[in-house]
Amino acid sequence: MQVKNILEPILTVLLRMCILMGIAFLLNTFIIDKALHLDKSFQLAVYTMFLLPPPFVIPIYMGESSEKQKPVILNTISLHVLFSLIAFVVLVSIM
Repeated sequence: MQVKNILEPILTVLLRMCILMGIAFLLNTFIIDKALHLDKSFQLAVYTMFLLPPPFVIPIYMGESSEKQKPVILNTISLHVLFSLIAFVVLVSIM
């Protein structure tokens, strides 16, 4: 991973995680908790599902015209794995 090009992947990961955690919060609040009255373990499962990083096969399916974007996408996926692990540890300690 190149250190000079790290700002764009970090911003992408943080934005993606914030949006997905917002969706997971709404899903947990209105469906899992209020409508279905399920246990906290189901809420943790929803948060875990939304915290998972994107699949590693994305660069394989990219065409040759997007060769310049592959390093950015690989850096983003790599950083997302690290951020997901950290976020999961924080989430488990909170819940």
